[in-house]
Amino acid sequence: MQFVFRLCLMLIFLGLTQASLCQNKYALIIGIGKYKFWDKISSDNDVPYIKAALIKQGFPDANISILMDEQATIFGINQSFKNLVKRVHSGDVVFIHVSAHGEQIEDNNKDEVDGLDESIVSYDAPKPGSTGNYAKEQNYYFRDDQFGIFLNQLRNKLGQKGDVVVFLDACHSGSGVRGLHKVRGNQPPLVSATFKQPETFSASATGVFAEAEKNNNNSLASYVLVSGSLAEERNTESVYPDGKEGGSLSIALTKVLDNLKPATTYRSLYADIVVDLNEMVPDQHPVIEGNGLDRELFGGKYISQKPYFEIEAIDKDQLFVKGGTVLGLDSGAKISLYIAGTKNPNQSETLATGTIVAAEPFRSLVKLNKIPDLLAPAAGWVFLTEPVYKQKHVSIGFFKQAENGATKFSVEEMKNYQQIIREISQAEIGEIPELLISKGITQDSLIMASNGFVFGYFNAGDGNELKKIFQRYCQYKFLQQLELKSSQVKLDVKLLPYVNGKIVKQSNDKKNDNGILTCKVGDALVVQAKNNGDEPVYINILDLQPDGIINSIFPNTNTNPIITPEELKIEPGEEKIFSNFVITIGKPTGLEVFKIFASLTKIDMERIAQRTIGSKGNFSALEKLIDQSYDISNRGIIAPGNPEGSVFNIPFRIIDKTER
Repeated sequence: MQFVFRLCLMLIFLGLTQASLCQNKYALIIGIGKYKFWDKISSDNDVPYIKAALIKQGFPDANISILMDEQATIFGINQSFKNLVKRVHSGDVVFIHVSAHGEQIEDNNKDEVDGLDESIVSYDAPKPGSTGNYAKEQNYYFRDDQFGIFLNQLRNKLGQKGDVVVFLDACHSGSGVRGLHKVRGNQPPLVSATFKQPETFSASATGVFAEAEKNNNNSLASYVLVSGSLAEERNTESVYPDGKEGGSLSIALTKVLDNLKPATTYRSLYADIVVDLNEMVPDQHPVIEGNGLDRELFGGKYISQKPYFEIEAIDKDQLFVKGGTVLGLDSGAKISLYIAGTKNPNQSETLATGTIVAAEPFRSLVKLNKIPDLLAPAAGWVFLTEPVYKQKHVSIGFFKQAENGATKFSVEEMKNYQQIIREISQAEIGEIPELLISKGITQDSLIMASNGFVFGYFNAGDGNELKKIFQRYCQYKFLQQLELKSSQVKLDVKLLPYVNGKIVKQSNDKKNDNGILTCKVGDALVVQAKNNGDEPVYINILDLQPDGIINSIFPNTNTNPIITPEELKIEPGEEKIFSNFVITIGKPTGLEVFKIFASLTKIDMERIAQRTIGSKGNFSALEKLIDQSYDISNRGIIAPGNPEGSVFNIPFRIIDKTER
């Protein structure tokens, strides 16, 4: 009996020890959209998107705390952080997302170089100066100092094996409204009557919440914080795929989390976010800070298996799937049904196949080829086998070339262009145009509204030429947004500076603009690629310039020596530096993107980019996807099969030689 008792105690101890070693994921989402005194913003839209993305990444629903609107008083915010600190254990992962108004407030402990703290505006915070009582008003703002205290409490409790990740979709400035979008923080700084800002400081020198850097003990959990804008910038809203307004950072984050590639680090996650934000709000510059940038995402335990979707309900040969357009499920896509728990569909028996016949943002309806043998919805998983890629309509307007808002086009010219736009299947005339038609002296032009770059010139009134330029823009936009992941492809790609004939293997943190490599016109780079997988991988690279020009980097038959598709094979464990091919950086300035294509089979994106195509029958599904993108403006949809491989971005910023 004594032996049995001791054995039971031992089993209990082992069970407790095992539980203590188990890494759990916790999240706190704060979304304040409906304020008592401040203008309404769309933070309430962000919350379900962020939650859905986290659940898909293995965060249990029960571990996700949500604080919204009237709950998010200064007391409620503090209490939610206290509760979070109590719940977590050593080795856990904590994700915090804040979607709200932001505000700069007078620094009360003299630890800010600009004399201003950053803060989150609580639900019942009065607008700055509205009461005339600074001492009272400041108590309603959740300062970065207090945020830093909670951050360090979490890091201390989680220990060195834990992660703290913070996303801040708010802003902290009172200057400069951009565009027609809502601004998350539209008030001057909250300061006392005696406030005097330091005469010399760099507004961009510090992170939004630099306080956490004060405690950099190696025994603490790593932390990463991403803010949607610089401390001196405003953070504007944008639009989700389903048309709902939301925070630009929240929108980019949900998209990137849904398209994670193997071995994703916080730095590479941020790089993808930068590309998406640049498309939505090009003048807004996100910031990343912390000491965990190169750690693998969510403690290395993000969902890396084949992506699947859960079933909401079954009705004979119809399925209602817990996933819709926001997660890539759209009408016309093909799916297969498997037993829940399936790791690799290619090695398992299919219960049924089907086609998506209707899709909403978070829900879709599937018509199956037969009635499946499932006892309950939870017993099955849905895998996307043949996706469809749909291009949203692109809005075209007219460039205002005079102070009174005139376009310089005659009435007849305007009517002609409006008729041409109506004839383009994927184009529309909108209030907030993405492209602008501008009148020139000898030729008219199509301008990208986001950055003012001329995308192409055409003879005045020539509809065919305008349609060709529009088609090229649709392909450029499609490539910009395209991201694929393969669990079999584990390729790490870096750009290394090439200075005075030598490769500089420097730290990723050097020569960076808020986490993004910055190059001057005339600088040179080489590509380094390392295959961390078990299979040989072929790499191709397309260059997407800020002005919409698409160039092939790898392979390249226009260089000396040429780079052939066969030379782009990287064996398992091999690190390859393409030192014979030096890339010289030229104009235009702005955010440029190298689109990386990684495949287990040989691919040749150069012949597709240059349209030097022989037999289309030899195309892989990945090559077909890019080839069909040339016609996307005519059809609005691409269905190439099931592209195998990974597609991801390496963004870098190009500045002029005279810039610092």
